[in-house]
Amino acid sequence: MVPPSDSRAVAVYCAASLGKRKAFQNAALSVGHALAEANRPLVYGGGNAGIMGVVSGAALEHENARVIGIIPNAILAGGGEKDKGGNPIPTTKHVADALSEKPRIVVSSMHERKVEMATRAGGFIGLPGGFGTFDEVLEVITWNQLNIHNKPVVLLNVCGYWSPLRALVRTGIEEGFIRPENEKLVIFVDGPEDYDEHETFEWGKAAIAALESWDTANTKGTLPFHWLKDVDTSAATTNEKPNKGSGSARWLRKVWHARMRGRPLVVA
Repeated sequence: MVPPSDSRAVAVYCAASLGKRKAFQNAALSVGHALAEANRPLVYGGGNAGIMGVVSGAALEHENARVIGIIPNAILAGGGEKDKGGNPIPTTKHVADALSEKPRIVVSSMHERKVEMATRAGGFIGLPGGFGTFDEVLEVITWNQLNIHNKPVVLLNVCGYWSPLRALVRTGIEEGFIRPENEKLVIFVDGPEDYDEHETFEWGKAAIAALESWDTANTKGTLPFHWLKDVDTSAATTNEKPNKGSGSARWLRKVWHARMRGRPLVVA
């Protein structure tokens, strides 16, 4: 079993659209504020549209917040993420300007974006989103199962948005496709029973509490695979060269050098 990551950064997966409920936007605001207040860097998809723009803009309202945007070159060249729901870009000019002033990591493909986000983060939060969000969330859950990394995945079930996924997981267990113990590989945060209260619920604080409650023993039943010749890439969380010394530092240096050979372009 790979060790848990010591990174405080959190990757947030969410939509480039606003959705139809105010509660979705407010949950994103709550998450952005909570991460900044907890001194946890935000890793996200690099856009300023939809919920993606709301969560990053909220974090940037805090003076010392760290926001790391990672975007594929094709999307950047095409003018950024587009709203799939027909909504206008929700961010204010202030937020859009703040985001444009922050350097973004530009990668070659969607696959590289996902790897870069997952490598930097010590945990994941899923807000409501579409196909891309589903893909990202399910991949990092699967990586827990396969012993690629050992990191909490928290889904904020705003207005029951993620309830169908939880039902699908339980169906998979009932039909013999998912081990019963692996239901714990994803944490659902439900909020108040009354959905009317979801607009004002502190989703961000609840998400951080869920991240911190992650029990690394949850992965005892994962498949004991080792990737890249026993090198755990999940702990390579920054582009800073590790110090010499411990055995863990030695394998981390190996990962760092491998990553630097294919280091992505950073543009302002």
